[in-house]
Amino acid sequence: MKQSNYNVISRSSAGGSGYSDNDYEVKIIKVDVSGSPISEVVKFKLITETKIGDETYTSEEELTTNSNGELTINLEKNDYNTYYIEEIEAPEGYILLDEKIVINLDGETKDIEIRIVNIQKTEITGKKKSG
Repeated sequence: MKQSNYNVISRSSAGGSGYSDNDYEVKIIKVDVSGSPISEVVKFKLITETKIGDETYTSEEELTTNSNGELTINLEKNDYNTYYIEEIEAPEGYILLDEKIVINLDGETKDIEIRIVNIQKTEITGKKKSG
């Protein structure tokens, strides 16, 4: 797998006003185990794998949620790209998610919502039982 600092065929950070039938809006929402949004900033990495012929190129982009634990990205579905989201910095007091999530652009709707659950860290204290 080759590493690159750019997307061969993918989203553009330059923006633009064009829209195609292959454009998807993906909303990532960080929630706790009860489903409530986590109102802290969380850092993610968007990983784009672009396969051209026998070669696979990988690019990464760091993204940050807003104070409501949400971020929205626009992605284009094509035959070359596979997209993943990976948490790289968990909210304070929560366990870092240790797997990357495939962003599936095969659904009927162009608006996709992915809720990522974070588990709160707990401290276990106790006394040694004498006996």
